Amino acid sequence: MSKRITITAVLGGLMFCNFIAANAAPPAPLINAGKWEITIHTTEPVDSPPMTSVACLTPEAVARIAPPVSKASHDCHLAAPPALLNGVLTYTMTCPKLGRTTTTKMTYGGDSYTGSIVIEQADGTVMKQIITGKRLGDCDPQD
Repeated sequence: MSKRITITAVLGGLMFCNFIAANAAPPAPLINAGKWEITIHTTEPVDSPPMTSVACLTPEAVARIAPPVSKASHDCHLAAPPALLNGVLTYTMTCPKLGRTTTTKMTYGGDSYTGSIVIEQADGTVMKQIITGKRLGDCDPQD
């Protein structure tokens, strides 16, 4: 049974960007609300088995797609404004106090998405993850 959780929680605090101009009508969501199967596969520094979960993403969650907000104590910030072009979102976040830089690229297609995350530590360690999501249908009534 899946739990109703937001996309930010599902993807471990990573994600997306909301590009709604102050006086413009909101754009169509990049992905559709519903029951999603989400897989995260860490490929570096070791190739770990993929982790898959199922979650119900609400219309409110998919409308709030935005890069993660860090704790003030982490001092993380976007290196440049996020770029969204033809359903492809890219951004880089630097966290000097944590000694890391994270580069994210996600491609959204309504009922699916794919993406990659590369985390570079100050000591040279690199962690790479591949993320895929597939909409399975509507959420179960009990979710």
